[in-house]
Amino acid sequence: MGLDSHFGFDLDDTLDHPSIVDILLSVYARGHPVTVISGSKRKTLEAVKRKQMEVLGVPEKVPLYIVHGATFAEIADGKAELVLSLGIDLFIDDHPLFCSTIREKAPGVVVLRVSGPRVQRSKGRAEKLLGGHDGPG
Repeated sequence: MGLDSHFGFDLDDTLDHPSIVDILLSVYARGHPVTVISGSKRKTLEAVKRKQMEVLGVPEKVPLYIVHGATFAEIADGKAELVLSLGIDLFIDDHPLFCSTIREKAPGVVVLRVSGPRVQRSKGRAEKLLGGHDGPG
């Protein structure tokens, strides 16, 4: 990997680790392209994910992509396709299926899997992040 390496990060249960956010901020500050790719089986609003990134300290200019799918396998395929199309050189994720699918479908990409205790999620998290509003409706 060179000075123009493109770094990709999963959001949920990956950027929840302060040390992973530190890595993102460090490579971003050095001018590397950085992208966040999040997967969801629900039609998650981008505003919810953006607010989550803001709370975690991710710069507003970092691009965010949300891959939707009915199954984790569909999301894994979508993440792999996006990693390839964006030219990401190194991708960090916590989900074993997503990591193995990206390794298989994008063999030139370095994939690192985050492990450790998962962050507890509370019910109504999206509503709290949006200040009481949980999307259109």
